[in-house]
Amino acid sequence: MDMPLLLTDTSDVIPIGIEHSTLDAVAQTAVAEAGLTLTPDPQPDEVVFVRSDQYAFVRAGVPAIYLIGGIKPLDGADGLKRFEEFLSHRYHLPSDDLAHPIDWSAAARLASVNYRIGLAIGDAADRPAWKPGDFFGTRFGP
Repeated sequence: MDMPLLLTDTSDVIPIGIEHSTLDAVAQTAVAEAGLTLTPDPQPDEVVFVRSDQYAFVRAGVPAIYLIGGIKPLDGADGLKRFEEFLSHRYHLPSDDLAHPIDWSAAARLASVNYRIGLAIGDAADRPAWKPGDFFGTRFGP
């Protein structure tokens, strides 16, 4: 889990890197069990997959995904606008401090999804694998 941006309670999560490995099925199941939906990366030009902490696993050949708190707030607000505002005005700036509100119900739900993913991986007979022909699997995989 890398920097879960939890600005508000949402009905979705954004799975960064889900398309690269068999972790997609595991994540889809865990997200559905939590009563959430998956939203595609709203900012693919930002290439977050190669800029986040889980990328160290990828470079070591280990399939990885990174879940971001969603952009579909339960309060009906513009979640993408909130997300972009945080990134442009707070992220890695002095104003990114503990005074900024965290939605703890969203945090609990995201932690539960990550727990379910980890448990499913640990209980599975096979390790996660890169999808055939995937760039990262070809470049970094065994």
